Amino acid sequence: MCRNSWKISPRCKVLIRFQCKLNRLFKGLFLIVVRVPLRISLVGGGTDIPSIYKNIGGGCSVGFSIDRYMYISMHRFSEPFFRFKYSKVEDCDSSYLLEHDLARESFKIMKKELAGYECASLSDVPGGTGLGSSSAFA
Repeated sequence: MCRNSWKISPRCKVLIRFQCKLNRLFKGLFLIVVRVPLRISLVGGGTDIPSIYKNIGGGCSVGFSIDRYMYISMHRFSEPFFRFKYSKVEDCDSSYLLEHDLARESFKIMKKELAGYECASLSDVPGGTGLGSSSAFA
């Protein structure tokens, strides 16, 4: 069953409802939607980079989350390849061959081959705003 009790943007709400309907229509398929709050870092951004924290003896940051979100959805796909949707659409034989650096490395860490699946990335804000949307891939 698909339930939605979140306060989300209209664009994302339409996509989630559409995917829920598809999931019900094609029995045996599944839909996973992950919602991650975006954040504003006040100080300490970048202190998780090895070349920085090794020189300063550690790292820490101070920040807070806001009421805007990043969504990642994944479901089975009827084609024998992997499709990843963000500002572009990538169709690959393997999830390890994606051009999107963060997604490719996240799938490598999972050690899962995802041919036959579709993954989509949506956000309440445009990319490149510095609000931590990349952490949704972790």
